[in-house]
Amino acid sequence: MNVKHLIMKTALHHFEFVGVSFMLRSCPYLERLTIEIVDERRMVMKQCSMLSRRDTGLTLKVYKCVKKRLKEIEIKSFKGTKNEFTNV
Repeated sequence: MNVKHLIMKTALHHFEFVGVSFMLRSCPYLERLTIEIVDERRMVMKQCSMLSRRDTGLTLKVYKCVKKRLKEIEIKSFKGTKNEFTNV
């Protein structure tokens, strides 16, 4: 994708890391990333058959495209919860 600005709404839950990683890999020209932290209770957490128990400890990797081109990261609605501090 030829995306330069990506806005992601996330609760920063570790189950979301697979999707976040996919989006980052899919945007090799990304220059600006906006992360809007949403209330985890508002997210519908459905069990995904594609994730095994060993996948629940995923961490985000720094991809070359992000490291090379990303110039700005904006984080909205940061409240300072343990989950946010651990995953930002």
